[in-house]
Amino acid sequence: MPFFTIFQDQLFPTAELSRGEREKIDSFLQVLEESGVGEIIYCETKKDKSLGGRNSYNPYRLFAAIIYAFSKHSGSLRKIEESIKFDLRFIYILNQETPSYVTISKFLNNIVVKHFESIFAAITKTILFKYNLCVDDCFIDGTKIEANANKYKFVYKPTTFKIKFFDKIKHLLIQYFSISDNKNTFVSKEVAIYVSLMIELLKNQNIDVNTLKTGRGSRNPKIVSDYLLLSTYLIKLLDYEEKDKICGPNRNSYYKTDHDATAMCLKEDYYSGLGSNTHAAYNFQIIVSKGLILSFYVSQDRTDQYTLIPSLLKFHHLYGFFPKRLCGDAGYGSLKNYSFLQENNIENYIKFSDWSRVVSGDTYD
Repeated sequence: MPFFTIFQDQLFPTAELSRGEREKIDSFLQVLEESGVGEIIYCETKKDKSLGGRNSYNPYRLFAAIIYAFSKHSGSLRKIEESIKFDLRFIYILNQETPSYVTISKFLNNIVVKHFESIFAAITKTILFKYNLCVDDCFIDGTKIEANANKYKFVYKPTTFKIKFFDKIKHLLIQYFSISDNKNTFVSKEVAIYVSLMIELLKNQNIDVNTLKTGRGSRNPKIVSDYLLLSTYLIKLLDYEEKDKICGPNRNSYYKTDHDATAMCLKEDYYSGLGSNTHAAYNFQIIVSKGLILSFYVSQDRTDQYTLIPSLLKFHHLYGFFPKRLCGDAGYGSLKNYSFLQENNIENYIKFSDWSRVVSGDTYD
């Protein structure tokens, strides 16, 4: 069933597109047709048939217009809407339909975003097959792209603070409970249990927690101040655990307005110009061959060293094979990466980071 190559005849076309441009667009639509992307869109759009009625636009042509727009300009939704109304090429693709930027946004979020990897791989594989391109030789490189987050709103993982914090908790608890000498860490559930036990100790001394008076002029026993301090520790520990959970095991920072972004030094710094200030950013890697982007990988890693293996694994997931030869800069040079390349029979042209020191005769301690 054709999705992209069916045209609806117009009785009164608004304007005629030149023959050369029409042939280019027809070739572009033919690639989309052969890629099988139409089946993906069809499976998503037919789920909404229970609502009744027909679509106010052709979803396949709208997808083609969006892809074409990204190849011609920034891909802004309002820019796409403007192009659909006034650009003859877009008018030809959409058969004079004029969906708004709101419709385009809903289409992207509900259909394209959910299947962007399979759509990307399907179109790329079709281009490789149609034009008989060999991708044995691949190149990998990456850059750090700044996230859309507020400036200087980063949070660091409280590793050092937690060690000192646990010592304070232990010093307080050993005054009332039996704590093992080897006990050096606590979790919020444990501290919450000790808070409950402290409440029981207060009740045994006929002290009601709900009627405690604090502040200037109030005189309370030491156990009351310790109970209040332990409650404060519990709240602080919950905050630390939340920060640890957001950071995860492989990074030490995140941004308040974008939890996925990590504090990184960018190549261009609009504050000092030296790349010394940290910004909310992502590490973006691409694998290229024959001028085509074959695979991309977005990570939270601050260095390229840890992104090579995930990038190649994603390449294998999309195409079912590894490139035969790979070229990259010294940022990917590590024993783990070289071992992975050797195990998968990938010839590499990746310079070892300390190669200059080795060939010049320098030795390591």
